[in-house]
Amino acid sequence: MSAAEILHRVRYRAVIASERRQHGAGQLTPPDRLRRALGDLGKGSDWPHRLTAGRRSGHKRFLPSVNESKAIRDLFRTRYVNEAADTVRHAADARAQRVTFFGQTFDYGDDIPWQTDPVTGNQWPSVYHADVPVHGGDVGYGDVKHVWELSRQQFLIDLGKSWFLQQHAEDLAAIRRLVRSWIAGNPYATGVNWACALEPAFRVFSWLWSYHLTVEGLDDEFHVEWLESFYDHGRFLERHLEHYSSPYNHLIAEAAALYMIGASFPEFNAAARWRATGKSVMTRRLGEQFYGDGGSVEQSTFYHHATVGFYLLAGLTAPATICHQRFGRPSSGASISA
Repeated sequence: MSAAEILHRVRYRAVIASERRQHGAGQLTPPDRLRRALGDLGKGSDWPHRLTAGRRSGHKRFLPSVNESKAIRDLFRTRYVNEAADTVRHAADARAQRVTFFGQTFDYGDDIPWQTDPVTGNQWPSVYHADVPVHGGDVGYGDVKHVWELSRQQFLIDLGKSWFLQQHAEDLAAIRRLVRSWIAGNPYATGVNWACALEPAFRVFSWLWSYHLTVEGLDDEFHVEWLESFYDHGRFLERHLEHYSSPYNHLIAEAAALYMIGASFPEFNAAARWRATGKSVMTRRLGEQFYGDGGSVEQSTFYHHATVGFYLLAGLTAPATICHQRFGRPSSGASISA
C-alpha cells in the first residue's frame, strides 16, 4: 500500500466520521443548498424561475444530436419506424411502473418501494449509507443487485426518448412521478441506493439523458427539484469516488458522471471543480485500466465495454457541454477539456 493510498484512506475515514455525525443531526441537506450553490444566480426571490428559464432557452449541454430535434423526429418517422415503436412500447411499461431486469419483470403498480428487495420483499435498512451492509453477501435483505438495478432508473431514458419523439404529456408526467418518488424514498446519503458511489453514477447517466431530452417541457417546480438532486448527486460523487476501494470500472464511471454533471450544469458553483476532478481521475488513471493490447485489466468483456463506454460518453459529451460562458455558444473539439 503506497503512502498516497494510506493518506487517502485516513482522510476518507475522517470524511465518513464527519458525515455520519452530520447525518445523525440532519445537517447533510440544508434546505437552501441549491440556491447557495448558484452564487449570484441564486439571489432574489425569483431565482427559481430565472434558473429554469435560462436552462430552457440556453444551448443544451449534452450530445450534439439532442439539439437536432426536428431532424431526429423526421428520421424516426421515416427510416426508424421500428425503433420508434420499440421506444413507445418500453415507455408504456415505464409509465405502468412495470420494470424488467435480470430476466424478471416486476409490476409495481401505484408505488415503488425503492429500498425494498423486489424478490424477497425485505426492506434494506434506512441508515447512513456507509452503515448499510452491502459487502457481505445476502445478510437477510436479498441480493443487492436487484434493488440497485431498479434505482439506476434506466427506464427513464425510454420515457425521455418517447417524449422527445412524440411530446405526449403522459411521458413527461411519468418522469416527474418516478423522479419525485425516488427522491422522496431515498434521502441524501441514506440507505442502500447511496451505499456504493457507482449507483449514483449510473443514476446520473440515466437522469442526464432523460433530463436533456425533456428539459423544454419541465415545469418550474419539478425542474428545480430535479436540479437540486443533480446537485446532491454531484457533491456525493465528489466526496465518495472509489479511488482505491474499486479503482477500475467503478472509479471511471463515477469520475465520468461527476465530469458530466459539472459540464451539464455550469450554474453550480462547484461545476468547474467537478469537471476538473472528473477529468483528472479519468486521464491519470487511464493507463491502469487497460493492458498494452487494449484489453481491460479486469479481464471481463462486460467491464471492458463499460469502461470504454464511460470514457467515450464523457468525451463525446464534452464538445456540446463545455461553454465559454453560461448559456453561451458550445466550444468545438472532440477531447475532454475543462
